[in-house]
Amino acid sequence: MRLTVNALLLLLLSLTLSLCYLGCGSGGGGGDAPNELAKLDLKVSPRAIDSGDAIRLVIYISNLQEPIWTLKIRFPVGLEFIEHSSFYVVGDNTIAVSPQHYASTETDSFLVFYPTRNIFEPYGKGFLMLRLLGVGNVPDGRIAVDADIYDPVFDPANPLFDAQDSEHIRVGPETPKPSGTSSPSSSSSSSSSSSSSSSSSSSSSSSSSSSSKSSSSSSSSSKSSSSSSSSKSTLRFYK
Repeated sequence: MRLTVNALLLLLLSLTLSLCYLGCGSGGGGGDAPNELAKLDLKVSPRAIDSGDAIRLVIYISNLQEPIWTLKIRFPVGLEFIEHSSFYVVGDNTIAVSPQHYASTETDSFLVFYPTRNIFEPYGKGFLMLRLLGVGNVPDGRIAVDADIYDPVFDPANPLFDAQDSEHIRVGPETPKPSGTSSPSSSSSSSSSSSSSSSSSSSSSSSSSSSSKSSSSSSSSSKSSSSSSSSKSTLRFYK
């Protein structure tokens, strides 16, 4: 009998611990968050350039989770990587680095680096900087970055790329807005302007006419007394 009670107690304890474990594991809503191997923040400057000019990328790297991982950069084919322009900045140290892969498809190019955690010691964070040259028009493009598990093989046709951060860029002249017929409001405005002009001309003619009449009246009234003339001039001034 005592054994049966002990067995029941053990079973109850086991069930209680299991329920606690499940409850803790599903609480807080954080179970569905992606497990990022590193936190990446991308800054691009300038965002709009002409062909033959360069864009500088600064990727802030922090929260490293693995001793080695894959850093991928995607950009439009209207840009090209400038050789020997990439380096890590950790504290006051600058470390030259080259991409292990540089591949392209018809629309996108990719740079792939394999950073190791010891590069960023003792700070645990740092920057990757590089430059891209504008070689063709890109009216509306994006540069993006992604952190993935270490994989020495990279296929641009299947890059396994999900952007963690991205920036909008443009290469070449800004695309002009299509010119069309003027909108009804502008037509109405134009017609109002014409009407206003006509009205103004008419008013000007009337004013000229009044002026000439006033002149003749003035000349005819020159024979009147000087005090009367002075009084009318004063009234005209204040009007």
